[in-house]
Amino acid sequence: SFEWKIFEAQYLLGIANQKLKLESDTASAIAMLEAADAALLESGSSRVFTLRQSIATDLTQLRAVRPFDREGSYFRIASLVQEVENLDLVGSLQEGFQNRQSGINSSSEMPGTEVGIIQSGLDFLSTVFVWRRWDETPSALLAPEQGVFIKQNLRLMLEQSQLALLTKDQILFTQSLVKSRDWLNRYALIESESGQLIVNSLDDLSSLDIDPPLPTIDDTIDLVRQLAASERQ
Repeated sequence: SFEWKIFEAQYLLGIANQKLKLESDTASAIAMLEAADAALLESGSSRVFTLRQSIATDLTQLRAVRPFDREGSYFRIASLVQEVENLDLVGSLQEGFQNRQSGINSSSEMPGTEVGIIQSGLDFLSTVFVWRRWDETPSALLAPEQGVFIKQNLRLMLEQSQLALLTKDQILFTQSLVKSRDWLNRYALIESESGQLIVNSLDDLSSLDIDPPLPTIDDTIDLVRQLAASERQ
């Protein structure tokens, strides 16, 4: 008689349950479920049909799960940390903006037609690398020495999101990325190539569910416990 195989199946299903609930390891859970099903088949017992049917349902659900690429997401954020160094900050345009603004003021004081004055203004606007809604000299422009501080803070926010990713802290993960996005909007030239790269990546990462719910095998665990208990009697 091979009824002892039922207890082997109970043990394997217990491991599968731990893999799912403690490690979110669907691949190992599937392997344990398959091994448990094989053990039940080898038991030769006529009472394992319902349990095997439950295992089959669990396997179908687990195989349909799309695994979350935690490692890949971590590396994506790491690449953004490196990209921060290439960011242009608003302070980098301060001197150019003020110089061009002075040029316009000077040219507007010179004799000329109204069309000439308008054209000089358009010529200035065409030389501005980034267009923003600036009615006067931007108050947000930074002193050059502040650039290091700005970029370091942004790196720290991104590294905080990496830690949240590893600990599966969805709230901290999202908050860190949103704060990084706000920091960029305030201090960086997000219209630049590096700015757009980081902004688009942050928007994409912020939408991730870093701890997606997995199917449970609770019903199967209950069934195998009941079957094992009846075998002991």
